[in-house]
Amino acid sequence: MRDARRAPSRLESVDVMLSFDDSPTTSGFQITPSDTEYLPGPIKALRVGFAGNIRFVSLEGNVCEFPGARGGEIIPVGMLRVLASGTTAGALFGYGLADAGLQRQPAPPIAPPVEPLEIELSALTIPEDAEEDEVIGTASISGSYTGTPEWSLSGDDTDKVQINSSTGVYSVAGALDFETQPTLNVVFEVTGVDPAVPNKPAAISVTNVLEVTLNALTLDTDEIESGAAENTVVGALQNVSSGSSLSLTDSSGNQFKLSGSNIVAGPVPTDFGTKDDPTITVRETHANGSNSPRDSIIGITVTEEGGEFAPTDIANCAVWLDAADTATITSGSGLVSAWANKANGSNNATQGTGTNQPTTGTRTINSLNTIDFDGGDNFVALASAISRTNGYTVFAVVEYDTISSDVTHGSPIIIAGATGSAGFRVSGTSLALQVIRTNQASILTGPTVSLNTPLIGVWQTIDAGGSSVNRAYLNGGTASSNTTDPNYTQDLGTKIGSGPTTNFTDGKLAELIIYTDVLDASELNQVGEYLSDKWGIAWSTVS
Repeated sequence: MRDARRAPSRLESVDVMLSFDDSPTTSGFQITPSDTEYLPGPIKALRVGFAGNIRFVSLEGNVCEFPGARGGEIIPVGMLRVLASGTTAGALFGYGLADAGLQRQPAPPIAPPVEPLEIELSALTIPEDAEEDEVIGTASISGSYTGTPEWSLSGDDTDKVQINSSTGVYSVAGALDFETQPTLNVVFEVTGVDPAVPNKPAAISVTNVLEVTLNALTLDTDEIESGAAENTVVGALQNVSSGSSLSLTDSSGNQFKLSGSNIVAGPVPTDFGTKDDPTITVRETHANGSNSPRDSIIGITVTEEGGEFAPTDIANCAVWLDAADTATITSGSGLVSAWANKANGSNNATQGTGTNQPTTGTRTINSLNTIDFDGGDNFVALASAISRTNGYTVFAVVEYDTISSDVTHGSPIIIAGATGSAGFRVSGTSLALQVIRTNQASILTGPTVSLNTPLIGVWQTIDAGGSSVNRAYLNGGTASSNTTDPNYTQDLGTKIGSGPTTNFTDGKLAELIIYTDVLDASELNQVGEYLSDKWGIAWSTVS
């Protein structure tokens, strides 16, 4: 027989604790939690289908929580409402009360769960070229609080970031560099408010700025001998930016290759005979280049095999005066007393009288030094005359300032000598290149020149057995020529820049080359192209 004093079951204890009658419930229903709606009626207990938390309004109107309810558990507590906020349990069933009047009690206010305050940041990036005090962003507090915020920073990079303690505006405090420090780590802190706000660590990104400007590339030397062996170094590239990469996008038909920062000969040999100097294109690329990639077109000069051409490479070069080679000029206060002959080291041009000395270092052609003759009394003279045995070829690079028909400035002489000797000049009336017999007559009138314009004049004459054959060229091309009788009777004179006593040259003399022979067309072109390249004067091929 069972003991009548047994302990009540859990369900029985519910009725006892609620002090309602012990009769079975008269109603029950499924419950959907809600923060705004009452239950259809008060309940004296709640059965939990799925485990979780219960947040509810008691019969007395208090908001209560029952954490960790188990699935299948009956909670013996009277309730008016089961709240959605804070309730995670599911499949809820309520056991109703007979006294439904309880549900008309005033609904207590339901306070929503309080969200914690936090620091919010308006921006977390800054370019590396930002200047000191440039604003990064503004710190603020989410939600409601009382008090006055006072802002501060801590962390590793407070030397790069600063904050206004009153406004929360944070800005640049020091120089930034993406390449060495792409991220700034600081901790934002705020005090003086209630409730307290937790600190906020932040990583501010420094963005890259393309600050490198690529310059035009050049070569320290840009010449290569015709037919040079593969991998022969032409020169080293100049103005290459640190950290960039190079590529050769145009090798001029595989005549050149890129080896590190050097341009070298490629598998296809260069050829001086083509007359067209090649060009290459070098591309420079840089990750931080504002104008990357940049292409540089570079010209390379192909020299004749055996070395760069010099006038003495052709036989019978008797005189070579080169004003661009200032080491060959002796002067004091700019007045030229001697001009060394590069052809053979002897028969130099000199002028011992100061008032007759031309000047150096004051005027140029193609940025190269020239000797300036004043047209009044300046000249220099070779030590000895030049033999007429095999004729002459004379090259002169000159630029005339004035030419007139008067005795002093008229018909300026390039070189002349004793009466009857061959001489070369420009006509004072027609401005034509002329071959003359000194102090006698003009024996050839050729092409005309222009004042203040650099030119390459060429004169040729040869004894032809009682007659002379004469030619004159202006910057190459086709010669003016004739045969005269009688021929000249003396060797080529020694005075440069004037006749025996008059006909002074007014202008710049840059280079004078004299051969004691009549050069053929090929030789004329060799010398003409050498002078053209050097002095920047166009040369037309002599055929």
